[in-house]
Amino acid sequence: MTVINHGRDMVGNAELYYTTPIFVNVDSAKKLPTGCVMYYQNKDYRVPEVVKCTIAPLKRNARVEVTLPLKIYQGAPAVPTYGVAIVRSAQAHSDPERNITDNITVPGGVISLPVPPAPDYDRQVQAGPRIALAASTAIVSSKPSEAAYRVYNIGDQVAYKVRLQLITALYVNTSTAGSLPAGCSMTLKDADPAVPEIVDCEIGNLEPGKFKEFRIPVKAVPNGPRGQMHGMALVTRSAAPRDGLQDVLSAELQLTGASLGANGAQ
Repeated sequence: MTVINHGRDMVGNAELYYTTPIFVNVDSAKKLPTGCVMYYQNKDYRVPEVVKCTIAPLKRNARVEVTLPLKIYQGAPAVPTYGVAIVRSAQAHSDPERNITDNITVPGGVISLPVPPAPDYDRQVQAGPRIALAASTAIVSSKPSEAAYRVYNIGDQVAYKVRLQLITALYVNTSTAGSLPAGCSMTLKDADPAVPEIVDCEIGNLEPGKFKEFRIPVKAVPNGPRGQMHGMALVTRSAAPRDGLQDVLSAELQLTGASLGANGAQ
C-alpha cells in the first residue's frame, strides 16, 4: 500500500488501518513492518484481521510504502475477496482532513489455489444443498436504519450448519444502532470508524427451498465519507451434521453496499 500526502506538511503522525479480506490472514510467522501492530487478531479464516500502522509525519507530496505479510486459507474457494484500508491523521486538530473519502481504498483480488479434481463433479454441482445470499444496499445516515440479508438453500438437500458473517463498511456501526436479531452476536465491536464491526449469525440447518432473513441495525458515524462504501458478507455450510465448522464444504462471498448521504458525513 502507498500512502501519499497531497496536502500541506503534516504536524503529527498518520495512522493506517488495514482490514484483511475474508479467507486471508496476517502471516504470524513473519514480522510486521516497523510501526505496525495487530489491532485485531482472529485466526478464523471467515473473520478479517486488522493491522494498525503508525507513520511518521509526511511532508507535502511525500509517500511511504507499507507491505504486510499475508497468507490465504488453503481451503478457500476460488472467489473474489476484498479488504479495506484507510489512512487518517493521528491528530485531527493539527492536521485536519478536508476529504476523508479519498483516504479509503478497497484492495482485493480473486483467490486462486490448486484444487485436486473431485469425482463426479458435474453431478455434485447439479444436486445437493446450494446456499445463496441476497443483500440489500442500505441507505445509512446518522439515524439508525437496517440492512437486510437473506440466505437461501436453492438446492435439493439440507444445508448443514449454515453461518452468516457480516463485516460493516467503514464509518458504519452496528453496535450503536440497535439490537441484533436472534441468533446473531458481535464478533468485533469497535466504535472507531476506521475499523469495521463484525456480526456472526448462526442459522443452523436450512431445508431445501427455505430461507432465513436477518435485518441488521446500522448507523453512520459522524464526519465520515459520502457516497457508496463497501462491506462484506459471507455464508458458509458444512458437509454433514458431524463435521466441525472448520470443515467448510462451500461458501458464498458477496461485496455489500452502504450508501452514506450527507447526514452520515457531517
